[in-house]
Amino acid sequence: MECSAFLSKWFEVIADTHDREPLFPLEYRVIRWVMRVVREALLSHDDMIHLGYQITDYDLTQLSETARLLSYAVVKLDLSGKASTDTLG
Repeated sequence: MECSAFLSKWFEVIADTHDREPLFPLEYRVIRWVMRVVREALLSHDDMIHLGYQITDYDLTQLSETARLLSYAVVKLDLSGKASTDTLG
């Protein structure tokens, strides 16, 4: 949960400040990497597949919207993973 909370908060900060504080090239790379991982995870969950199809801004031209969506998605995936492991044992 700590990792998803950290990522979620980081994405919220990016969404709010990227126009005033430009990101470093490495930060763009990290965002794109997380986008791919999150999108793949969402597409593997039938109940969240619609969110996966919304993650398409790999050029990061609409960074505020993409960052907010990723902020929500990382927590949603984490909670979903916890729910499935709770039911297994």
